[in-house]
Amino acid sequence: LQEHRGVFPPVYTAMIHAGETSGTLELVVERLADFGEQQLALQRKIRSTLAYPILMLIVGVGVVVFLMAYVIPRVSEIFVDMKQELPLPTMILIRLSELFQKYWPVALMVIIACIVAGRYYVKTNAGRRRYDTWLLKLPVVGTIVEKVAIARITRTLGTLLHNGVPLLSAMEIVQNLVNNVVLQQAIEEARQEISEGASITTPLARGGVFPPSVIQMISVGEQSGNLEGMLFKVAETFDSE
Repeated sequence: LQEHRGVFPPVYTAMIHAGETSGTLELVVERLADFGEQQLALQRKIRSTLAYPILMLIVGVGVVVFLMAYVIPRVSEIFVDMKQELPLPTMILIRLSELFQKYWPVALMVIIACIVAGRYYVKTNAGRRRYDTWLLKLPVVGTIVEKVAIARITRTLGTLLHNGVPLLSAMEIVQNLVNNVVLQQAIEEARQEISEGASITTPLARGGVFPPSVIQMISVGEQSGNLEGMLFKVAETFDSE
């Protein structure tokens, strides 16, 4: 399975290895199926929830472009023929429409250039860090991104621990699955401190990335000896939110 990393992610191969070693391969494969179904269900739920707002955004932009390019110029001709003084908001709208008609190719090229330059910048280490930091701080969107990432982290970590994968190995796998470098660094720093004898909650709390509620729940799970169960509870809570 490890020879086909494009098909089987590290979390799958690690759990299969743990199942082979402990003689519980059948149980591990069953849990992997459940894990995959939960991840797929979450992805479908997010896509279905975002489909309507994205459609409305596209339609809204299309309507604004149509108004600026075709409707307002014809209406403005009527106002000009009337030779009456127009309110300031109407004048601003007419001027914007004129600018849009004259310079829309330039504006389109500038937007495309900014998108291309932004994509290249995000591919650099500094650019990726700034983009991921900015993404987590965005109103509304940042909260959603954070909750989705934490749900994935805690569910994957809980699944690995529940199937006999050592904590440090499990955290390394989870770190590689996260797409946000800010969260990756927080997990890596926690992993290094845990390897030196620290508890899991102390370095996670020090990083300031994970919400206090997550830290408290993980701390309770660690102290009660039910860490993986509490990780699953965190994942379920953040999935529903």
